[in-house]
Amino acid sequence: MRHKRPAQRIPAQYSRNPERKRPTTIIKRSICKWTVHFYT
Repeated sequence: MRHKRPAQRIPAQYSRNPERKRPTTIIKRSICKWTVHFYT
């Protein structure tokens, strides 16, 4: 139950500044694109 509260707060910041507060989002996006190319 303690993980449910921070879980909702994390996405809120991602939608606000996903490139300023969390630069890791860019890495995750690149990985997703790579996986898509490999799978397709």
